[in-house]
Amino acid sequence: MPYRIAAALSLILLHSISVAAPRLFDVPLASVTPALLAEAANHYVALGETEAMKELGELARSSSPLARGFFDGNDIRIGWLCRILFEPGPGSPSSRPPGFGGLTDFPERNMRPDHWPLFPLARSGTSHFVLGHSYLIGGLPEFASQYLDYSRQHGTFRQRPLPVPTREQAIKDALALRASTEWQSLRWKDSGEGWSYTLSETSAWHAVLDQAIAIEEQPHGSERRP
Repeated sequence: MPYRIAAALSLILLHSISVAAPRLFDVPLASVTPALLAEAANHYVALGETEAMKELGELARSSSPLARGFFDGNDIRIGWLCRILFEPGPGSPSSRPPGFGGLTDFPERNMRPDHWPLFPLARSGTSHFVLGHSYLIGGLPEFASQYLDYSRQHGTFRQRPLPVPTREQAIKDALALRASTEWQSLRWKDSGEGWSYTLSETSAWHAVLDQAIAIEEQPHGSERRP
């Protein structure tokens, strides 16, 4: 019996070591930055598609089904990474976003897919920004494992690492995003038959800008490498 217990504990320890996740999975959703997204994506690019899918699959399976009434943070993070790691296949301008529900703070109803191909992320310059992480869920959301399978079937795994933006660069990228035609065309107040919404462009903008500002400054003389 002691041998069996020791063996079981060894297996658990090895399993925990084998799925050591990037820092992206250690911070609250509201604290994610473009730098953390790039670092996490580069971690999986370095692993290669097969090993990356194994590791992300383990993280997806570790998500608690009991948390899905509100949402499991790992599911959301995996959805973000899929948008970066899997590029559209030939003849496909974009793949669909994860079926996690509707964002509460962004006017998703009037967002054109060709304007926002990485939704719920937005790429500007060298930075990827999260457009929102709070969802309204009508029914059961898509599991991360399901979206992993979809992304692999309909996209091509990224081969090259991403540049990891500095705070200065990310702030420039955020300003460029707000000035873009895509952002300026959004309707923050709209209505139709049986529906209406009023959202705050200022709040959404500050949520994006804060992601850039939160990037840790590198010590003097150090460099960020992809």
